[in-house]
Amino acid sequence: MESEVRYGQRLVPQIIDESATHDPTRPVGMSAESADISKGFIKVTIGDVAKAIDFMAYWFEDNVGREKDFETWAVVFGGIKCSKKILLPSVRNSSANNVFLLEETFCKTVLCTESQERVAKELQKHIDVEVLVIPSWDEMLCSQPRSYAYTKSWDEARDDQIIVLHTSGSTGNPRPIPYTHAFLSFFDAIRTLPIVNGKKLHNVSTLELGHTDYFYMAFPLFHLFGLSFSMRSLLYDGVIVLGPSQTAQDTKIATDIMANVPCKAIALPPSLLEDMVKEFRADFEKNTSELLHVLYGGGPLAESTGNYLSRRVRDMCMIYGQTEIAMPPLLVPDPEDWQYFHFHPTHSGIELEPIHDEEDHYELVLNRKSPKEWWQPVFENFPHLEQWRTKDLFKKHPTKPGLWLFKGRKDDTIVLSNTEKFNPVSMETVIQGNSAVKGALVVGTGKFQCGLVIEPQVHEDNDELISQTWPTVEEANSQVPGHGQIDRELVTVSKAEKPFQRTGKGTVMRYFTTQSYAGEMDELCSAFDKQVCKDLPILQAPKSPTAVRQLLREILMRQLQDYNVADDADFFELGLDSLKIIQISRILQNALGSTPGPGRMTSRLLYEHPSISKLSSAIYKVLSNRDASLNGYARDAKRVAEMESLVDRYTSNVPPIPQKKVLHRTKAPLNVILTGSTGSLGSQILDQLLKDPMIGTIYCLDRSADANERFIERRLAQDKRINNPFSRIRWLQVDTSEPNFSLPDAKFNALLQDVDIIILNAWKVDFNHSLSSFSRQIQSVHKFANFSIISPRNPHLFFISSTSAVGNYFSVHPSQTKIPEAVTDNVAVAAPMGYGESKLVSERILDKIAEFAPKHTNFNILRVGQIAGLAQEQGTWNENEWFPSLLKTSRMLGKLPETLGMFDDVDWIPVDIAARVVTDVVHSSFEVLEEKGAGEGVRVYNLVNPSHVQFGSLVPAIKKRLGAGVEAVSFDTWVEALEELDRESEDVSQRYPALKILDFFQGLRRNGDMKSLEYVTNRSVGVSQTMRVMGPVTVEMTEKWMRGWGM
Repeated sequence: MESEVRYGQRLVPQIIDESATHDPTRPVGMSAESADISKGFIKVTIGDVAKAIDFMAYWFEDNVGREKDFETWAVVFGGIKCSKKILLPSVRNSSANNVFLLEETFCKTVLCTESQERVAKELQKHIDVEVLVIPSWDEMLCSQPRSYAYTKSWDEARDDQIIVLHTSGSTGNPRPIPYTHAFLSFFDAIRTLPIVNGKKLHNVSTLELGHTDYFYMAFPLFHLFGLSFSMRSLLYDGVIVLGPSQTAQDTKIATDIMANVPCKAIALPPSLLEDMVKEFRADFEKNTSELLHVLYGGGPLAESTGNYLSRRVRDMCMIYGQTEIAMPPLLVPDPEDWQYFHFHPTHSGIELEPIHDEEDHYELVLNRKSPKEWWQPVFENFPHLEQWRTKDLFKKHPTKPGLWLFKGRKDDTIVLSNTEKFNPVSMETVIQGNSAVKGALVVGTGKFQCGLVIEPQVHEDNDELISQTWPTVEEANSQVPGHGQIDRELVTVSKAEKPFQRTGKGTVMRYFTTQSYAGEMDELCSAFDKQVCKDLPILQAPKSPTAVRQLLREILMRQLQDYNVADDADFFELGLDSLKIIQISRILQNALGSTPGPGRMTSRLLYEHPSISKLSSAIYKVLSNRDASLNGYARDAKRVAEMESLVDRYTSNVPPIPQKKVLHRTKAPLNVILTGSTGSLGSQILDQLLKDPMIGTIYCLDRSADANERFIERRLAQDKRINNPFSRIRWLQVDTSEPNFSLPDAKFNALLQDVDIIILNAWKVDFNHSLSSFSRQIQSVHKFANFSIISPRNPHLFFISSTSAVGNYFSVHPSQTKIPEAVTDNVAVAAPMGYGESKLVSERILDKIAEFAPKHTNFNILRVGQIAGLAQEQGTWNENEWFPSLLKTSRMLGKLPETLGMFDDVDWIPVDIAARVVTDVVHSSFEVLEEKGAGEGVRVYNLVNPSHVQFGSLVPAIKKRLGAGVEAVSFDTWVEALEELDRESEDVSQRYPALKILDFFQGLRRNGDMKSLEYVTNRSVGVSQTMRVMGPVTVEMTEKWMRGWGM
């Protein structure tokens, strides 16, 4: 009886043999003879399939051998019977992709049909493989093979790897993913899942097909969807219908198939469905009178197409899956909710985790259930993982709980040059709904603004196509944030000779297609850059404060499309993003024309004066030469007042010291909170903590949901091995500026009871932002200080500050010779930029809180100087930082500064060595506690290299690597050359990256007798053996870093 069948514990070859014995004539499939559908179909029964498998099993023995686990490549199940692992590569793969897969799977034999022999033998030019031509289907069926017994039990075979699929390779080489019997059993067992609230199950088992009902499937068999639906025909009722094997399936073939076969279900890529509805609607309506189920997958479907189909059929569903995870259990949505997924609430392990930097977006995460469940096949492939992050993004239904709209991949995210992020998938889906459009690709990574490439259905008049498409683009623009919107001047049409590159399931391969159109988009952006100020207002004489204010009003009203902007309204509260800021700064430069000082109308000016009244006042000062240097306000009373106000705000409510028994731990294991563990220094600190026998559990608190994934990827990239590091790390997604760090009370209280060490390393690194933009980071310091006080363990707090916190020290204290290891009372010593000011404000907050409770605080401030690249051989240095930017720009300018102004003393510390210094200081703090038995308030450490050299000693080696055409010049001459460039031009900024932080380099100029920054390091050297033996930055280190930057 069927109730006795052990679904999910059956082996596919045995299922086929048993079915063929019981009912050999049962139809399971049919395939079109050719692209001319009128020539008919090849019809296949389960008996035919069983015979072909037996034939191929004996063929394998004769031609390849029966050695257990010998790996080979083929497209038939016969190999499984004689213990072969079968790799199914995409026919769309490049030769390089296939060679990579063959090498990764140690494949030695390539099987092909006669028609593919030439292509297969091309591989032999690149890799040592044997190529064998398999017999034709007719030859297999005309044979009379003996039954080839497959006698393994479920327990013996469940973990045998039998089939290897691969990922699409849309961003690089495809990755092979092996499937075991246990993995494939998912498709057999899924029929046993419980129905929830009357909702039907949405999976391969639940299509309501009878013995001879037809089901048309257009996904390739080497793809997850193709494999799963082809297996469906072996495991369930229904006859699968396939297109011709040697021809790519297009809309005409699909339409002809449905005209000749009365299908009750279809599963097609979105592009094929859209084209059928757009181009062959009358045929589609005539041919689908019996159609009940429409399934689509591989990407989103245009809303207009989906709405039409959902009104015509009973079930309209999107298929969801990944090669690594199969197809998680789903429920069928209501017709009006066809765009949404309804994940099975009890049998999936799915959680939707919010993405902090993507508003209203959630990442789908699979959490492993214990014990391991069959409906989570991903953990068959990855048994060492407790969680699988899909990188797929979803958005909640606005009113219906449990429904989720697919919004794209995290990999799809475009990062503009102003750091704004935008996921373009929903916009592309809307545009592809236009009947003239075959494909739409939004591009923009590394640019100031997004652009659009349209792939037309028919290549004719490009201007007419853009005009016809533009209303749809405007509709798409209305649904996305400002920085993601497309300007008409940034729309281009693909070339007929350069079609979009697509995966086997028809999805556009974003990375490769974007690369192929990089030149066209560069030209478009350059032309747009010249047009951005066209037809915009010019400042009229007389140049009075009123005229400046009126000019700003007009510019702002146009940019915001709001004619009621108040003069005191904050730009950013009005919705101005960084893209608009850049555009406005360009417009201002144009509007001022030849007026003195237009070069000062930079983005930074808008950040520092974010309202019409503030900005007009600042601009008028420049125009009237009343403020020659807007950035040189070291002693500006307003700046000091803002910093002191923040210190007062966060120290006026220090929590009362609890009457408690202090549970100081001074011996191992000590438990740690670490923030900023994914950054350059933070990741190295985490490495040191993992190596330290004194350290127990490490709680990594991070705003992002994928911090643990980035940690794994980095370790694999660096080929690092630490015995089971995951057992000591706990990843917690938090917002440390919120109460309880946004954690549930139970988790927060557990931290209070368990943590001995807090290392605060997370900080926004942006030298353009003002102090107010760092409020979230400052709040975090305040909350961790309070956490330390109220915790029964009084955890030691280590704040990673910066030498920029005291970067203006000698302007305030000109008689001093070195910067002390102490907190200063005068906040004017901070470097005049938000980053340094925020660090000093935080230092002052810690110092004032410690004054209230010196015996209950162990606060340590580590002022870190310039962190260089890794000292170890395989390490490099983030090429986006100021020094790599300086060298890249110097090569383009043909000029290299022979000094670095205020930074001429190279007291840099390689990042891996700096991490060791941090852990030295941590150890020292507990040694002091053990000796004194109480807290010490605040201790400050200046972490700069005590063995420093002059930059000039490195210049000859640097100059040699940059090339013969580069000359050494004074620092002032180098900055002047930089100032002559067009700072607001995207193309120029890309080629001269130092231009993006021109203000920073201008601030390094020496004025008169200004001294280089020198620091007292007695305390740091005293507690850190690493600092005592630290050597200077060498020519060899510098050359190694330059090699890493491609110099």
